[in-house]
Amino acid sequence: MTQLSRISMLLLLATLTLLGACRKPTLLGDELIPPDDFLASERQDTFTVITRLLQEDSAVTSFNLFFPVGSLDRPLVGKSTAALYVQPILPTNNLFLGNSPVPDSIVLVLDYAALYGDTNALHTINVFKVIEDFPRNQTYRSDRKLLQLPAPLGRKVNFRPRLKDSVTTLGVTQAPQLRIRLTDWFAQEFTNTSDTLKFLNDTTFTQFLKGLAILPDTSGGHSNSIMIMDLLNANSGLILYYSNEEADSLQAFFPLAGARFSSYTHDHSGTPSFAALNDPDPIGGDSVLYLQGLTGMKAGIQIPYLDSLEGIAINKAELIFPLRMENDSTYPAPSRLLLIEGDSLNRNEFFYIDYNSETFISVVDQDFLFSGINYDYGGTLDTVINKEGVSIPAYRFNLTRHFQKILQGEIQNDGFMLIVYPGYRIPNAVTLYGTGSPDATMRPYLSLTYTYVNK
Repeated sequence: MTQLSRISMLLLLATLTLLGACRKPTLLGDELIPPDDFLASERQDTFTVITRLLQEDSAVTSFNLFFPVGSLDRPLVGKSTAALYVQPILPTNNLFLGNSPVPDSIVLVLDYAALYGDTNALHTINVFKVIEDFPRNQTYRSDRKLLQLPAPLGRKVNFRPRLKDSVTTLGVTQAPQLRIRLTDWFAQEFTNTSDTLKFLNDTTFTQFLKGLAILPDTSGGHSNSIMIMDLLNANSGLILYYSNEEADSLQAFFPLAGARFSSYTHDHSGTPSFAALNDPDPIGGDSVLYLQGLTGMKAGIQIPYLDSLEGIAINKAELIFPLRMENDSTYPAPSRLLLIEGDSLNRNEFFYIDYNSETFISVVDQDFLFSGINYDYGGTLDTVINKEGVSIPAYRFNLTRHFQKILQGEIQNDGFMLIVYPGYRIPNAVTLYGTGSPDATMRPYLSLTYTYVNK
C-alpha cells in the first residue's frame, strides 16, 4: 500500500468515526433504519411546532358503547355535565299484563360500568318524560337536547354510587346498579286498560312514551364524579312491578334498546382554560394545553415548515407531547390520546369510523385495518427520553408514513387535532405543555430521522 493510500484510508476511518460519534442517541428506533443508511441519515428535533387550545367538536354519541351521567367542577377546566336520553321499547309485541292489572311501582334501572372522579361524591339525578319525537333511525350528537315535561318523573337525591355492592330485588341478587323509582301516576299510565294500542308494537309504544331524560341535578353544586352506564347490559331497563287478577309480584321489563344518546355541556368561565380559549392567536402558541373528554377541549397542532424538506426519505417521525401535571388517582389522565388530521376550519377529519369497535382512523399511520400491518402509531401515556436525554411522562405518536406522504405531495399539511380518546364518552382530562411554555425543554416537539435520497 502506498503512502498516499495509507493517508486516504486513515482519513476515511477518521471521518467514519466522527460521523458515528456525532449522531445523537435517539428514542426513534434505530433498529428501523438499515445499517447502510446511518452514514447518510440525519436527525432533527428543532422543527417549529405550534400548539393552540381549541373548543372540541360535537361528536356522535348515539352509537356509544357506554354512557356517562354526572357532573364535574374542576379548577383548570371548569364545570361539565353529562346527561342521558334513552328510549325504552317493548319486550314483545302485543304485551298483555293480564286481567285488571294494578301497578305497584315502576323503576328505572341503569347498570354501572365504571366511575370517574371522587368515589365519595354525592349525586342527585332527575328523570323527565321526553315530549319530543325521538326517532331510532337518526344520529344524535353530544350537543343535542330534547324537550321534556318540566316536572320530573323521578328523583334520586344525595346518593353515592356503589359499584361493588350487589342489589337484591324480589329475592334475586343482581349486579351493582342505579335504581330510580318513578312516580306512581306514571306506573298507572302503563296499567291503564283504556289505551289498548300502546303495547301493540314499538311504534305505538314510543308514541305513548317517546323517551326518558336522565339529568344530573347541579342546583346544589356539581358532584365531581361521572357514572359510566352500560345500557346494553340485560339489567338496564324500565321495570313495571304489578299484580293482576291471576297473580301477585309480577313484573314487565322494558329494555333501553330504542334511540339513545349522551348530551354534554361545558362552562370554562373563570378558569385558566377559558383564558387560553379566548386569547388572540399567539404567535408562539399556547403555553398550556387543557385536553378534556366529553367533547370538551382539544389542541390544534401546526408544523408549518415540514413540507419545505426536499429529497429525503423519512426513516421515523415522532411527535412528543410532555405531560405537565402528574397523574391523579382520583381524576386520572386518559390512557390514550388521538391525533386527527385537521382542516383549515380546525375541524376533525376521519376517513374511517366503526362505532361498534370504537375505531376512528384519521392519519395514514393508523390504517392497519387496510394495510394489514399494525404500525406502532402510539398515543398512549408513556415514559420517553426527551431530546435533552431526560425521562419524562409524555404521549408519543409515530407519524412516519403520514409525514412522508406530506413531503410527496399526497397529503396537505393542514396540521392535526389532538383529542382525548374516546372523548365522546370518557370524561378524563389532561394538562400538557404547549409550545409557548417558558420551560423550553418541556415543549412539544417533532423528532425526525431521515435519509437524503439524492446524495
